[in-house]
Amino acid sequence: MGAERGGSAALGGEWSRALAEGSSLAGQAHGTLRAKVIRKPDGWPIDRFAVIERAWAGETVVCVAGGPSVTEEGVNYVKGKARVIAVNNSYLIAPWADVLYFADARWWEWHKGKKEFQDFPGQKVTIENTGMLIRDEQLFMLHNFGSEALSEEQNGVNTGCNGGYQALGIAYLTGAKKIILLGYDMRFPNGRAHWHPDHPTSVPEGHYTGYARKFKTALPQLKAAGVEVINCSLGSAIDAFPIMPLQDALQ
Repeated sequence: MGAERGGSAALGGEWSRALAEGSSLAGQAHGTLRAKVIRKPDGWPIDRFAVIERAWAGETVVCVAGGPSVTEEGVNYVKGKARVIAVNNSYLIAPWADVLYFADARWWEWHKGKKEFQDFPGQKVTIENTGMLIRDEQLFMLHNFGSEALSEEQNGVNTGCNGGYQALGIAYLTGAKKIILLGYDMRFPNGRAHWHPDHPTSVPEGHYTGYARKFKTALPQLKAAGVEVINCSLGSAIDAFPIMPLQDALQ
């Protein structure tokens, strides 16, 4: 869909080999049924930016974010029925997810020492704003191509100013035909920001109003590509997509 672009200074040989080994181990953990969707670029290690493969073309992808509507029952219902991208802490409730995505270097600092993070068998992905600040041999880094609409370049995403939007962008670039959103509440019912305890540094609820509006900027491309997006975050403030129960969306 788009040429690989961007690059950075060469990395040390040892770190390059470690990343290759980490990627291989993640693939082995997933087995042959878990097609890896992120790969190193042809220009590695001069070009550090990973490439999103269209490995899930025609499939259903579920993006699990951190909103308070997420339940363990709902997440477990998804297992084995779709590809899964876990955003931030959602890898803790879906440790079997295909991809873990985060976009905040502070979040990495909070989780890098957790056994669950270290043992996560899927692919760990972040954006350049964060990736340039940390060293993690298992981490794949994507370009930041702006804040609105969806990237058509396979080596980066547009941000929507929030990680959930970026996960949607990754799902779009994998070739998915149906994308289901879980935990995309974008509001704080009864004062709850997340399904999990709050992060050490919190974002005010008012910011989520702007995040929710960004999703409308993705609609033209989703429609043109014939990609169906269903929001299964009941009560969500996002009005860009139809809302329905998870069981109905996965039929």
